[in-house]
Amino acid sequence: MTTDELARIALYFAIPVLLLAFALLARMWEKRLVWPYALGDEPPQTSRMSTSVGAAGTLGFRRVSVGRDAKGSMYRIRYEFWLPPEHDSLLLIGGGSLAGMAVDGNWLFTRLSNGRCLVSVDDLRGSEYDLTGLSDEAIHPGVSLRELLDRHRARIAAAEAPPLPYGDRDPTSEHRAFLTHRVQSLVQRGFAAWLDPSQSAWRYTAKGALLGTIRSYSAGLLAALRSPLRVLRGAR
Repeated sequence: MTTDELARIALYFAIPVLLLAFALLARMWEKRLVWPYALGDEPPQTSRMSTSVGAAGTLGFRRVSVGRDAKGSMYRIRYEFWLPPEHDSLLLIGGGSLAGMAVDGNWLFTRLSNGRCLVSVDDLRGSEYDLTGLSDEAIHPGVSLRELLDRHRARIAAAEAPPLPYGDRDPTSEHRAFLTHRVQSLVQRGFAAWLDPSQSAWRYTAKGALLGTIRSYSAGLLAALRSPLRVLRGAR
């Protein structure tokens, strides 16, 4: 084996290690908010957001809140919360840019009576591994909002506990309560630490960042491996 071949092999191993190290440092450095949505100065809808908003209206959803990402000037992202007539889920439609890069995604949330929350998202970039296990997430890349809703409701029907309907007057407060409980659980387990006395901001500890990075990478790798298998099964 030549020196060039050895160098190429070393590079193949080095790149994933460097990417993991970068992800670990970014996870440790990033300041996070329990409720990352703020009112006022909302960016305009992106074209994909407009498509999702139109689909939500067609499906009978009602818009209950409009806001922006509260994490800083790099996050020029608009968020809209929508509630379906059944009140069995809460839809979040997001779109904009992060440090100049386009960001779009749709999320569906359903609280269960056992304290967990089903999450369905249509973009891998909008996924986040939950070390507490309170969020049960499924990723369905590129599907329409109608398809995302159908798949989410299939998960509700098969869930281990019945859903808790969202209230009509202020459903976002119930979602905020769940997010608060999830971060409190992270802190209690030593995966995160509060950054302010009001407990509105937090950051992963070294332990939480390391474990979260490894599990996120593993989950992403498994999702990437499953995609071609689905295609092959569909071809049969």
